[in-house]
Amino acid sequence: MKRWISLLLVIVVLLTLAGCAQTTPAPERPVNFYYPANETIYDGKTPVIQAETREGSGYEEDIAGLLTVYLRGPVSEELRSPFPRWVKVTHFAASANIATLELSSEFSLLSGIDLTIACACIANTLFDLTDVHRVQIYAADSQLDSQTAIVLDRDDIYFADTQDVIDSVSENDATSAQQ
Repeated sequence: MKRWISLLLVIVVLLTLAGCAQTTPAPERPVNFYYPANETIYDGKTPVIQAETREGSGYEEDIAGLLTVYLRGPVSEELRSPFPRWVKVTHFAASANIATLELSSEFSLLSGIDLTIACACIANTLFDLTDVHRVQIYAADSQLDSQTAIVLDRDDIYFADTQDVIDSVSENDATSAQQ
């Protein structure tokens, strides 16, 4: 009898552990949120900013609500949030070609490369969520590194520092200088 009880307990424990190992179901409406990697690998192949696929159901007509979820940070431990704590969406609007995002004044605490990375993450997220080609980012009642807004075009952001990208940027800079 004791053997049967012991065997039954082992089976129950194994079934319980198998239930805990379930995988997360695929999102019904996947969206990509972009965050910087926790560890930067300088190999020219691994992007500094990476996508995290999340569930977008329930936010089909509410980009501002989806951005609120985004600003809470990544789920993956391999990514980190580039945003100051407590930053919130105060206004969002999108037209045919441009998205305008105003964040709370906490966003103005960022500067330099931290601000650049945060804006690139936001812009890439908005490029995936909408059909816009330009993103304007503001901080409520504040400036961002002495600027009223940060404006990024879809073609302004590169994920990896490869030789092709360096050559392309150099060509563009030389063409601009000649004009």
